[in-house]
Amino acid sequence: MSGHTLARTEAHEGWHAAADVIVVGYGYTGAVAAMEAHDAGAEVLLIEKMPDPGGISITSGGNVRIVEDAEEGFRHLQASSAGTTPDPVLRALAAGMAEISAYFAKLARVSGASINRRQADGNYPFPGTKTFGYVSIDQVPGFDAERTYPFVSSYLPIHRAAGVRLFKVLQDNISSRGLRVELSTPANRLITGAHGEICGVMAQYDGRMFAIKARRAVVLACGGFEANPEMQRQYWQEKPVLNAAYMGRRRNPDGAGGRGGALAHVALSRSLRFQAP
Repeated sequence: MSGHTLARTEAHEGWHAAADVIVVGYGYTGAVAAMEAHDAGAEVLLIEKMPDPGGISITSGGNVRIVEDAEEGFRHLQASSAGTTPDPVLRALAAGMAEISAYFAKLARVSGASINRRQADGNYPFPGTKTFGYVSIDQVPGFDAERTYPFVSSYLPIHRAAGVRLFKVLQDNISSRGLRVELSTPANRLITGAHGEICGVMAQYDGRMFAIKARRAVVLACGGFEANPEMQRQYWQEKPVLNAAYMGRRRNPDGAGGRGGALAHVALSRSLRFQAP
């Protein structure tokens, strides 16, 4: 598997491999989750079903929302969510948005990249709108996006797309940590224990199935709504929503993240609200 063999590493009968944390999906979320778990001391395995990394994230605009003031950001989020999302969740989101610029700067140092930070009003004329902005990766020295990621269908000419620059920085950070990454390795289902606890994943590689034990956690970062018509019908308030995000030869998301969570009896929150970028 991408230079690694899923040999049996646990005494437990049936396990072929093990890691402290298994991250399923190598887009923005999976990359950040894998890095944070590693930096917290965990042995991490990052698996991606496609032959190339990036997921749907690499086709995005790459502009990440930030706030200058977490309390003002919370006020805006609270107003725009119309009571559908608990305040503690909104406060955590606003606090995280206030930290993103510094986090970008830390990630960018690994690649020698520069960042662009700018004010941009919130999506609605609600209290706190002026505290919002965007941060993105501006330049990555020596990076040829078209040559590095020839499989990406970008809505902009790829040399102008901030989404590929952000993924390049994340990929550099993954590489600098020496994290184990397995491509062409879809996770088919979660493995649960006698009491419903998640113990690992069943993953496929080269036509074979492997049981991978998670000693501490499984992180599902493998999408959901983008290509799962059943979830779209159930949770999207506006219909139809036409997909234009992945039109290339390699794009094959199927909502595995959402289905995997459902198989593990994970309750889905109906706090989704539409907000334009």
